[in-house]
Amino acid sequence: MRKGDFRGIPLADQDAFKAAVANAATLSALNNFGGVNPILRFHLKGKAAYRIRTLPDEIVVRKLALNIKKISKPRRSDRSEVVSNLRQLLEEGVPYRIYRLDVKSYYESFKHGDIRERLLSLPDLSPLDRRHLDTLLGHFSTLGGTGLPRGMAISAIVSDALMADFDSWVLSNPSVYFFGRYVDDIVIVTNLTEDQGVFLDQVKKMLPDGLALNEKKLSVSTLEERPQQVKAALPLHKCDVDYLGYRFSVFDPCKASIVGKKVFRLVAVELALSKLERFKTRIVRSFRDFNKTRDSGLLVDRIKFLTSNFSVYDKNTCKRKLAGIYYGYPLLSANSDSLEQLDQFLRNAVLSSKGRVFKESSPALMSTVKRTLLSLSFRAGHREQQFVHFSSSKICQIQECWKYE
Repeated sequence: MRKGDFRGIPLADQDAFKAAVANAATLSALNNFGGVNPILRFHLKGKAAYRIRTLPDEIVVRKLALNIKKISKPRRSDRSEVVSNLRQLLEEGVPYRIYRLDVKSYYESFKHGDIRERLLSLPDLSPLDRRHLDTLLGHFSTLGGTGLPRGMAISAIVSDALMADFDSWVLSNPSVYFFGRYVDDIVIVTNLTEDQGVFLDQVKKMLPDGLALNEKKLSVSTLEERPQQVKAALPLHKCDVDYLGYRFSVFDPCKASIVGKKVFRLVAVELALSKLERFKTRIVRSFRDFNKTRDSGLLVDRIKFLTSNFSVYDKNTCKRKLAGIYYGYPLLSANSDSLEQLDQFLRNAVLSSKGRVFKESSPALMSTVKRTLLSLSFRAGHREQQFVHFSSSKICQIQECWKYE
């Protein structure tokens, strides 16, 4: 059980509530969910997603996930750690090749037969756990689901267990300098001793049955020579790699940027292009909604929300987590060009009278509101870690105009 399970329950009633939930969960576990499908299907951002209908059944599924995690010991990566390690490696003054890979329709592509074969054969998995897992997969199939149910926490643990052989193969490959996998996003850096075509074929072959790489998102960058001192005044751009919301731009250094005898590459960490476009889209949608409602206070709150940092309530831990432009992207370079681009886009949105959206919003905004909006900055919000406070209901209202993007 989690603290969030008791949210809204008076303190005096919580012991009785816990006991009732525990008893109901025990009965559900013993009766294999009582012969009723515990999974509810819904749609999230255009895709089918799933959740467990009742809290007692959710408790059973959480315990099942915990048991599988203990037995399979899946490899889990921390996003910030992966990004930091990747940046350090790309700075090294050695030849390397970067493979940026993405698995197509990740959760939906696992084969049910492989899931059963892999997990139901785990020697330490209890008969009761095997029965629950088999039942969940069966109920999921009756809802038209394929692979693993997107949105359920157990799916991440099961998918990591299914990817264990792939992870081990990449990590043990003598050509690999660095390997990062965050769910379906993969980056591999090699020492160039591998044949590129053969290596990619091996990667595809080692993926669990049913999984395939998204060829449209596959990219390979090769830096065959050690970095050289550039005679020009500015560093020489070599390649760009987008990974986990960041864009890593690699440069050979100019003389002014070389410290000591060793020559290292320079790596600028920016927002990935997809994230940059998402911020711009949210700015446009904020102004578009203002054109409908003429609520300038809400417009200001939305831009503050985008350019600043805030805390959000985690219902599982009953604690507040930090989020926003800095806490979402703490590893951006000090003089981030992408933050400057966002500031310029915001200034244009406030001052421009061109375009379908801004042509209507510009004359409707009072000068005092424009001054307030122009005082807000993505760069300042990140550099100074500026903080704003919004209630949960206010955050829902702020996100309303872009939550289905």
